[in-house]
Amino acid sequence: MDLELGPFLENDLDDNWIKENSTRIAEKISSKEASLVQLVEYLGSVLTHNKPQVRCGGLNLLTSTIELLHNTFLQNDEVSLLVNFYTDRLRDHHSAIPSSLRGLLYLSKCANLTKENVEMLLDRMFRELMVQQQVVRDRSIVFNMLSYLLYNRFDYVKQMETQFLVGFLQAGEGEKDPRNLSLIFQCTAYLLQTLNVDHVREDIFESLAVYFPIDFTPPKGVAAFVTKDDLILGLRGAISHPSLAEYSVSLFMEKLDSDLESAKEDSVDTLRQLISNCSTIQGSKAVWLADNAKLLELVWSGLKTELLGIRLRVSETIQIKIFKLLSELSCYFGTESVGMTVPGEDQGWILFLSWLHRDLNPHLKAVGTKLQHVSIQILSSVAASGKCQSEDILSKFLEQILSTWSEAGAEAKKQLLASTKSLLVAVAHTGLVIRDSNVNFDKLVTLYLDSGELAGLAAAAGILSNKHRTELCDHLISSINCGVNQGEAILSLTSWDEKLVEKDILPKLLTAGDNGLSALAHLQVGSLLSVFLVPVSAQLDVYSCPAVNNLFHNLAKFDPQTTDRELLSTKAAEVINNFLAWQNRPTQLEGVDEKAKTDFCSCIEILGSLIKDKETLDELNLVERINNNLNPGSESEMNALISSLSVDSLKLIPDVIKQIFSSPGLWRAKASIVNKLPQLADQIDQTGIPGEGVCDIAHALVLAGHSTSQAWIHKMIELLDDKNYGCAVAMKFENLCKSATWQHSVTSFLFRQRVWSIVYPILSSEASKQDKINHLSALLTLLPQVPKPLLEGKLSSLLPLLVRGLKLEAAQESALISLSNILITQPSLINSYIREIVDGCLLLTRKPTPLNLRIKSLVCLKYIGMITSPDTIALSSSVTHDLQPAIQDHKRVVREAAAKARNRWFLVSQP
Repeated sequence: MDLELGPFLENDLDDNWIKENSTRIAEKISSKEASLVQLVEYLGSVLTHNKPQVRCGGLNLLTSTIELLHNTFLQNDEVSLLVNFYTDRLRDHHSAIPSSLRGLLYLSKCANLTKENVEMLLDRMFRELMVQQQVVRDRSIVFNMLSYLLYNRFDYVKQMETQFLVGFLQAGEGEKDPRNLSLIFQCTAYLLQTLNVDHVREDIFESLAVYFPIDFTPPKGVAAFVTKDDLILGLRGAISHPSLAEYSVSLFMEKLDSDLESAKEDSVDTLRQLISNCSTIQGSKAVWLADNAKLLELVWSGLKTELLGIRLRVSETIQIKIFKLLSELSCYFGTESVGMTVPGEDQGWILFLSWLHRDLNPHLKAVGTKLQHVSIQILSSVAASGKCQSEDILSKFLEQILSTWSEAGAEAKKQLLASTKSLLVAVAHTGLVIRDSNVNFDKLVTLYLDSGELAGLAAAAGILSNKHRTELCDHLISSINCGVNQGEAILSLTSWDEKLVEKDILPKLLTAGDNGLSALAHLQVGSLLSVFLVPVSAQLDVYSCPAVNNLFHNLAKFDPQTTDRELLSTKAAEVINNFLAWQNRPTQLEGVDEKAKTDFCSCIEILGSLIKDKETLDELNLVERINNNLNPGSESEMNALISSLSVDSLKLIPDVIKQIFSSPGLWRAKASIVNKLPQLADQIDQTGIPGEGVCDIAHALVLAGHSTSQAWIHKMIELLDDKNYGCAVAMKFENLCKSATWQHSVTSFLFRQRVWSIVYPILSSEASKQDKINHLSALLTLLPQVPKPLLEGKLSSLLPLLVRGLKLEAAQESALISLSNILITQPSLINSYIREIVDGCLLLTRKPTPLNLRIKSLVCLKYIGMITSPDTIALSSSVTHDLQPAIQDHKRVVREAAAKARNRWFLVSQP
């Protein structure tokens, strides 16, 4: 075998020696130059030596060798021989166990492993090996071996299922390693799904219950191969198996009653998983209904205590999960099981409904209380589970709700109707429609109509019959005519019956003046906009300016989807023309709020973005409008309109583009055009171009990723020395790294990185000069927009500039933002500049510094106070004293930020 036995006998082995020799021998065995039997015979004196360490060395070499062989290499007789050999080694000295287990793991994966081999392996391993007395690595080998056999030799395992189950449970008892537990949970779930476990069902549950709920935190500073969520989901997959329900439900309810929020959440989630699993198995309701539905009653009792009991306030997250659980529970018991229906299954729903009636009715009578509100939420959750459940809930509880309403005061009545809305909405979403003959429901509808709570009824309009829907429409119109804005209610009704709104409500709103327009402003639905937007825009003079501006405000939020674009595209030009023909439009009036102007232009942009054909574009008379661009208001309108057009639309109007390029101003329009069609940038007349124009064109070309963008950026940098434009251009540099503000923009990949690579070398060099104030402002203004990874290697050179920026009014905000980012990510960098930064920030904490700068400077001071250094200790007393004016600031947010900063600095000098 060309192998020296001396190192074995002298125990002069290391891992490298084993690896080198096992590799060489494995190659010989694979090429048939030697056989595995010859290796075993050659190592005979070593494997049977009276010293354990010698035997372990030989066993390690043998195992390392066979691990390098393909799993199909060994023949049946060789596998049988080695299984017998390795299982016999389990009785050897404990130091031989690791190599023996590695060998058995390899053999378990051999293609020629027989049922007899598996039986011998499992029998001897379970009898001879105390798994939990082994180290983590060896236990991991055992569980990986069992897992492989379970998944890949399932036919063999199934024939010896009792032996495997008992041995597996004993091996895993008391396991604590998270990686092993994850594997155990997965295997247990598979065992429950595939084997007959009736005789060990309780044992399996007990083996899982000790870990529920999972409380595991991965060690800090170590990459976690298994997370807490992995363990939670793994355990949940096993313990939520329906066959364990008679044991697990009690455990879940016990943990739900604990004070630990994570235990409550895990209990509810696992119970939901159990119900989901049960719903797929025929006859699974039997265990829930045994002993007078003991398990079902236990669940309801626990959930009822959690929601309605006297305890600390339930967290909103858990409350939402419990409501979902109630809905799923009701769906499970109120719906027929899959497959054949077992007699008596409907008793579960009947009993559950009777418990609801017994326990919730007293709370429904408690007028104006939180218990009443929660009770109706419970009913809503149950009703949401299906049509039949909804019908039963309404028939069982509607009369009590009506009775409570009749005895309540005015405010309590409003609260009751508001709470009942959730019940009606839940019923509506099941698809149930209540017949007109339902007397109690008719009374409830009448209460909503007479009380004016129309929004609540409209939100549940799906439940209403045609008669009730017509009555709701009449009341909505009547209420609108009385000056009540029912826009939200009509929008809710639209989601249930759009045709009804279009037929019975829209025509009447169009003739209802300002009240009707206020309601229409809420109907941001493409199909309805296509109906009313044209007639409304044609009669804007009929309405008051505030009402029309409210329409624009709402329309500016409209986000058209594909179907909306199809419906509105052919009508967009007509609506735009009508908007621009309105004499009182915000852009043409003085003293109008800027928000109104912005909303109006946004509406123009949204509608313009929908246009896609030449005929519609011609309707806009763009050339004539450009020629009449005589005032700033008209310019903003044209900027909005042109910048909204798509690339395809722009290609249809070359004459319009030429007219725009030859016209003064309109820089937003020009920028949007060269962004979408960058090849046209050369057509712009660059003589006497203002700073604003240079900045807008540079930004557009940068976004497009066009090669000419660098030249335009250099023009911006040159303008920083211009006395007229320099300061304004410096403030525009931040736009270079921002996304476009126009429709259909073209944005290239990594455009911010390209901007930074162009401007940083120049601006950083110039900004270091005392007289280059605009260059410094431009650089600092740009910094907050630059991706943080680009700044990491340059922070040390930027810090002196940031300190200077605290004294420049134009750059103060950018300097504070950048300093905050540095203080959060790499605070140690500022150690050499602490005194300068502190002095600059303290000056900015006082009036007349703008509010946002006062707050940002205080935040910076708080972060600096977290640094322990000689400078912060020396400055602590003066900083806490100099923050006094900020503590007395008339703005609460400033006082709050100042208190946090001062508290931080007070702690600096404390031991």
